[in-house]
Amino acid sequence: MRKSRRPLKKLEPGLPAGWYRDPAHYERELEEFWYGRWIAAGREEDIPQPGDWRVARIGTQSILLVRGQEGSLCAFHNTCRHRGSILCAEEQGNFARQRIVCPYHSWTYDLAGKLIATPRRMQTPDFNMKKFPLYEVQAECWGGFIFVCLSNKSVHFRSTLGELPARFRNYRFEKLRIGKRIVADVKANWKIV
Repeated sequence: MRKSRRPLKKLEPGLPAGWYRDPAHYERELEEFWYGRWIAAGREEDIPQPGDWRVARIGTQSILLVRGQEGSLCAFHNTCRHRGSILCAEEQGNFARQRIVCPYHSWTYDLAGKLIATPRRMQTPDFNMKKFPLYEVQAECWGGFIFVCLSNKSVHFRSTLGELPARFRNYRFEKLRIGKRIVADVKANWKIV
């Protein structure tokens, strides 16, 4: 006796092909999804002590996550304000002197991103160091995760989380520890991965 089969459901067509390969569409996605929203950028356990830092890459942006003097977490664009040099080329480390020093011309910032020294610069009366802090990125922590938002608009973190903290309270995410890290550089649109 043969079993009767249900008729196959007609599937909706997939996303248009251009959404995977069109550079203009990719730029819109970067702005909307990756730069305009809160994105998990790491774990607090990666930068536990004052002066510890880690670089996170989000889209085309390099973000410097830094543990401050009092244990606070700060995030900055990984770029010096002087000539736009990359501040940290490695994946992670510790600022032993509690100073962020640009490898190009040694502009020096404290762990809060404030410019505190400009060695070998000719003194000029109109230069105000207070006007040249590192470009800050919004950063918040929840459940041991570090989240950043690259938007210039203030995007309220707690309202973005909504009911997630209550819903996942019993999972104790803040107690989790990284067991293994796998990094894969995939040459494909992010929606495929």
